Amino acid sequence: MKITEKDMKILAKLGENSKNTVVQISAQTGVPVTTVHNRIKRMERAGVIKKYTLELNHSILGNALTAYLMIHTTTMLANGLKVSQEQIAKEIKEINNIEKVELLAGHGDILVKVRVKDTTELNETVMQKIRKIDGVDKTQTMVVLNEF
Repeated sequence: MKITEKDMKILAKLGENSKNTVVQISAQTGVPVTTVHNRIKRMERAGVIKKYTLELNHSILGNALTAYLMIHTTTMLANGLKVSQEQIAKEIKEINNIEKVELLAGHGDILVKVRVKDTTELNETVMQKIRKIDGVDKTQTMVVLNEF
């Protein structure tokens, strides 16, 4: 499927706020309402638009601290068994407050985004949950000071 300039305008407006209506997007982009509607449906069918999401205010929800964890793994365990990075990543994703888990190429194997109440909860998440997973070799924690 070829993505046009009109499609990109529509996607930009949906990206700003997925609750934007077809009428609002039309007014903001200058693309006719019917065209906006048809293009959105076409991009949904083609898989360009996978889902609509929301952005939460984590401070109000009690998860004001955001951190990224760089995780280095080992696939050969001490008991001689093997574990894959995908298995480790899936196990990490099951932990409460884990927002995102991504496999990497380069320095580090897995990047994790976590949102927690405070540094105590961050410490528990890293030390008592993530570091206990078979195959997690070492972690590096980076605390977010400000989001833009």
